[in-house]
Amino acid sequence: MTRAWQQPRYGTKPRPDGWDRPGLTPKLSVADKRRLQELLHQQMWCWGRDVLHAAPPGNLLVWAGMTRHGSDAPGERGSNRYSVALPRGGVLSLWAFGVAVVDDGGFGVFLHRYLRGVRVLPARWQPAGVRQAEQLPALQRPVSPGSRDRSAELLDRLLRWIERYERDVLALLGPEYRTRTLARWEHPIVEGPAMADEWQRLGSIYRRASAARPCPAHPPWRGPQSPADDSTVKADRPFFSSDGLRERMAGALVKADGALVKADGALFKAGGALVKAGGAVSKAGGAVSKAGGAFPKADGALFKATGLIFMKER
Repeated sequence: MTRAWQQPRYGTKPRPDGWDRPGLTPKLSVADKRRLQELLHQQMWCWGRDVLHAAPPGNLLVWAGMTRHGSDAPGERGSNRYSVALPRGGVLSLWAFGVAVVDDGGFGVFLHRYLRGVRVLPARWQPAGVRQAEQLPALQRPVSPGSRDRSAELLDRLLRWIERYERDVLALLGPEYRTRTLARWEHPIVEGPAMADEWQRLGSIYRRASAARPCPAHPPWRGPQSPADDSTVKADRPFFSSDGLRERMAGALVKADGALVKADGALFKAGGALVKAGGAVSKAGGAVSKAGGAFPKADGALFKATGLIFMKER
């Protein structure tokens, strides 16, 4: 008899908000993802005004340490690229349609200005020569735990850099500069002077979500335990392991029994096919027998007719 599965005595703990399935780190909520995309859209509007800043110190992106990469071909259309090395490693590349961050190992992510979510770039991808969104390679979602962890790290570096940039601009030009920058922006989601605080808030939300450790599937996560009950946990584990072994053995027997049933059914079907084939042969033999019986009858009729003719001739 198969023993019913029992909950281990050391118990389980509900998963934190944002977990989608065991083994993967938590994700941002839909509202936070929308907020991130909308704030990035507004930030890029501000960057477009910052590069046109005429008063000293001039182009604010260059003033912040970024390098401008223009086109070598005269008349080529597209967005200039600005790049900067990040303090914790990696390179940030900025266009009018999005921003990319590539670490020193060649792993990179891309955030589109008009699309929601973080996308993973191909390994060892280089941003040189890209001036339009159509020139970007195929982008993938960060699905595996490893790609999610690395994407979270690069996104954290990006959010920290943007927050630091906004605070430097506020310290340099005052809050009224960002207010004037957003005067012609039709869809402000936050006031100009408060953009740095909003970037900090989103960054802290994402860091809290990414700081949670992956939840193992076997055995269920039991949460932090005190040293006093560690012996109890160790004593419970052999019972749980043997019970799980019995379950797996019983499951294997059920699968084997199912295989035998399937094989027996296959033999039954094959036997039925042979019976049907035998019946068809029997029917065919009966038809031949009937046809053979018709030939003697026809021959007897001819014989009688021939006898009558012979008698008439006599």
